[in-house]
Amino acid sequence: MDVLRDAKDTGICQSIGITGNDSERVGHVLGKVDVDVCLSAYNYSVFRKTVRQDILPAAQKKGVGAGLV
Repeated sequence: MDVLRDAKDTGICQSIGITGNDSERVGHVLGKVDVDVCLSAYNYSVFRKTVRQDILPAAQKKGVGAGLV
């Protein structure tokens, strides 16, 4: 994470993000690291509540953008 933060601070990248297809793990990591965005490649639908339970609350609390696909 230090390397990524340095890259952002020096303008090499604009954002730091995480991604995964296991919403529970993405939510867990999101609670432990500082990122700007997270992506859950999970075939998101309104019927799959785990994404809403695992990722969205943590993202909202930290002000992190969340992409759910």
